[in-house]
Amino acid sequence: MGHRDWTSGPRDIDADSEMRARIESELPLLLALARRLTREEHDAQDAVQDALERAWRARHQLRDPAASGGWLRSILARTVIDSHRRRADLTT
Repeated sequence: MGHRDWTSGPRDIDADSEMRARIESELPLLLALARRLTREEHDAQDAVQDALERAWRARHQLRDPAASGGWLRSILARTVIDSHRRRADLTT
């Protein structure tokens, strides 16, 4: 018996597979963007991981699958900004 999250229904399996494929195709671009934004490899990898977790939880909000690249990059940028803000709050 496989595990599916509570938001998945029978029709969502194909959509989830498509989203997984889109994420895999965008991953090199997301890592490159994160490296430019963070200038640290470890921070870049953490930011991409966090962004992909956010994106996966919000995947049902994506209305146009063709826009998934921009959607993922936007989530990544917000993730990096949030991380910078948290660090700034810790130092003040």
